[in-house]
Amino acid sequence: INAEYGWKKKFLDIDEVKEKIGKATEVSFFREDFAPTREFCEHNLLILEQYNAYKRDVVHTPGAGNEFAQMATKLRALIKFLSAFPASEEVNMADGYSQGAVKVGQFQWNYEQMADGHVEFRAKSTPEIYPFFNVGGFDIVSGDHGSVLWNKTSWVWFHPQVPFTIRYNYKRADSLFAFHGVKGDPKNGQHVVLPSWKWNGKNGLQPVLSASMQLDPAIKTQFASVVVVAGQVPLPVMVLAAMMTHIRYITFTLFGYE
Repeated sequence: INAEYGWKKKFLDIDEVKEKIGKATEVSFFREDFAPTREFCEHNLLILEQYNAYKRDVVHTPGAGNEFAQMATKLRALIKFLSAFPASEEVNMADGYSQGAVKVGQFQWNYEQMADGHVEFRAKSTPEIYPFFNVGGFDIVSGDHGSVLWNKTSWVWFHPQVPFTIRYNYKRADSLFAFHGVKGDPKNGQHVVLPSWKWNGKNGLQPVLSASMQLDPAIKTQFASVVVVAGQVPLPVMVLAAMMTHIRYITFTLFGYE
């Protein structure tokens, strides 16, 4: 290993590593998705440790073992961070919840775990809104209105025909699903500002906006507090209930789906 030929700059650029991880968190969701990025960090750490060993045991440079101690600590922390994401098979948003109901504005959504283990999340409405289904895992899916993925940290809605996603990051200490924001140019039907959702400490979620943020007037009436009116409903499903009026607005605007 030859530091004179730019090895340190090439392999020990912590900003490059952080940028790579930042990009990975935009497109990866479960532990298995982060494997290439985690391996990249592990590779850098291994080269760093080999370089230190070379300087210490071959060149006998004084203090070589501690030359990149701070960088090694940062890399180990990043590897630990990436390893902490759950594997998809470890997430079951229905676990521990059998049935319940929430009310959002004029709609009541009923949540029920069926005898065969799958979950139905259905609006009590006329005309009927196509329900969502969960088969005991990390997602809840509707034929018309897309899917929600949940990994215990992030909530993401997507639709195979919609060129954007909606993402919330769960801040457990604040009991808050924080809106992730939009990067780049907004697509048709996409809004730069959406409310975050905060647990009210008792029985539901309420929309919150920072003082510097304002909703587009066209969607202001689409967000109302979510109140549990029976049983218990998983938090990620409650966020789905909170967002359903807006999701229906998107699918109706783009495809005419009610």
